[in-house]
Amino acid sequence: MHSWSKDALPVLKGECLYDDESRMDEVYMSLLAESDTYPLCKKILELMCASFAKLGERMLCDHLEGGKFWNVEDDVKHEMMSVPTTNVGVERDFGMLDRLMRENPNASTLALEGLIMWQENKTGKWRDELNEEMRAKYMRIARESMNEQRWLYFERHMAIKEVRAMRWAEKYERAVAKVEREGERMVSLSNELKQVGGLWSSVSELEERLSALADEKEKCDALKVQLKFWKWVLKAKNKDGILNHSVAGKPKRFNDLLES
Repeated sequence: MHSWSKDALPVLKGECLYDDESRMDEVYMSLLAESDTYPLCKKILELMCASFAKLGERMLCDHLEGGKFWNVEDDVKHEMMSVPTTNVGVERDFGMLDRLMRENPNASTLALEGLIMWQENKTGKWRDELNEEMRAKYMRIARESMNEQRWLYFERHMAIKEVRAMRWAEKYERAVAKVEREGERMVSLSNELKQVGGLWSSVSELEERLSALADEKEKCDALKVQLKFWKWVLKAKNKDGILNHSVAGKPKRFNDLLES
């Protein structure tokens, strides 16, 4: 995609891009016919390829070079063969688990998960197809490993709780830090507002305060303090960026600030 984003001519010429065999019919040949729109079409293809490349790098980062699924071992590939391509089955299983938990509030989650796995994996059918010797063998293994399975489930459950607790703590710390930053900002803006005579609540007061200032820079600074207080402390609606200090990256001039 990166190479095509720089030169999309191979795509435009219909060169073989994949292993799939192309169907050479009238539609295919019409797409390869010379046209006056070639330069424009080539530019559009390059822009599309650049967008696809950027999107693919973001969504498939784990599978690209340097990602955790890049060049994995054969045993991992074997495990990944059974991974579903969609989340439809997973959502259905969680919906079934939620229903079973509501219908059987006294049952353990491990037991309910076992019922779902029994149904999805068709374990009963597999068991019935075994001969008596193999069936007895596997049932014995299941009984003997019961305590081990419960312990593994407990460990997994505790690990999930720890991860959730850690994420909640991080979220709480971010929320506290945000509140502290907002508090510091309000204190700072309140102090700045005192230096310019408080909040100007009328046009006459605005004109009076501005006339007392020496030059245009001081007037601009005072107006910016008023706008910041309205925006961050009073939470006024910043429609069309009216409370911003700049437009398109350029600072507003005195007249623009005055209109705001």
